[in-house]
Amino acid sequence: MNTSTGKPADPAADKWLRELTDLLRQRHGITRDRAAELTREAGRHLAESGGTPEEEFGPAPLYALRLADEEKGAREPWWMRREVQALIMGVVGASWLVGAIAAGVWWQIGMTAFIVVWCAGELGAYVLRRRREARAG
Repeated sequence: MNTSTGKPADPAADKWLRELTDLLRQRHGITRDRAAELTREAGRHLAESGGTPEEEFGPAPLYALRLADEEKGAREPWWMRREVQALIMGVVGASWLVGAIAAGVWWQIGMTAFIVVWCAGELGAYVLRRRREARAG
């Protein structure tokens, strides 16, 4: 019996909520207290809606990833995110590269091309990592 709603406990929902907590803590590094709070919120929503976890939130790994991304976004200013910094550096580097080519400064062209390629690699690695996480999740 679920003490918060007085309804019979749903073993599948309980399993899903336990899995959510474990994923938040172990895979995504969310603190125990915050993971428990997020899981309680999901449990309350399920109790109110009467739906299954998969209907309301989808698979636990994907929902945990979404929550972890929201938590990360809440903690970190957008300008401190690695992909944003790489994008800014890539744009700045590309503008320097165009200026260096126009000026014919060959040493600067090489250095700036290196920066642009590095930033493109950072963005590419970020995109690949996100796709891998979404497939694994």
